Amino acid sequence: RHLPDHRHLVGVEASGLDGRSDPLDSVPALADHQVDTILRVQPHGPYRLLGYSIGGIIGHEVARRLMARGEVVELLAAVESGVPSGPPVLPSRREKYGTLLRRRDFRGIGESLAVSFRNRRAEHEMRREVGRSELDRAHKRVLDSMVHAFHQFVPIPLDIEMQLLYGDDSSEESVDGLCERWGQLALRGIGLRRVSGSHSGDVVLRDPHAEVLAVAVEDILSACDEESES
Repeated sequence: RHLPDHRHLVGVEASGLDGRSDPLDSVPALADHQVDTILRVQPHGPYRLLGYSIGGIIGHEVARRLMARGEVVELLAAVESGVPSGPPVLPSRREKYGTLLRRRDFRGIGESLAVSFRNRRAEHEMRREVGRSELDRAHKRVLDSMVHAFHQFVPIPLDIEMQLLYGDDSSEESVDGLCERWGQLALRGIGLRRVSGSHSGDVVLRDPHAEVLAVAVEDILSACDEESES
């Protein structure tokens, strides 16, 4: 809503959010779904793609599939998006807190619980904002499937330039590492822009941070306009 009126945007809804269809649990399946939707709306390019979070790697695969069809992808951009590095190995709750107890590090447990409480509070505020008393079960199923798909996927490098947008809470070290990993997948280079807000609780997508993000996206789109006209 913060972009200029002349910008025509199409959002692709994940399969399963309607509570009737099943969630898709692989990046290729998710990309196929998005490509089908895009082609119904716009049968031919040029295309400009933007993904948020896990949508960044899905957008990369969508771009690859569109380019394989001979279509032109003018822009590939991602907001707060990482690169899969294989299935995560996470300790169980018992292992995590058991280790802390063996070390008698009760402060560590307190910090962990405090983080958990803050996350739960942010989740509660998000639910209240959209007028629900609890997260929709279908939404959780879709999210779980997408996270699984992300960690199982091995992306293929693509001859394209990519624009990355990251919140101002990201450290220079973490952003440098992500740029390096994305650079292995976007072979024409990486453009990086800082925006305000954070990934946690989707804060970067909420006002006033959403307006800052929209300004950055509009700058990228305007540069794309100029390049296509030259």
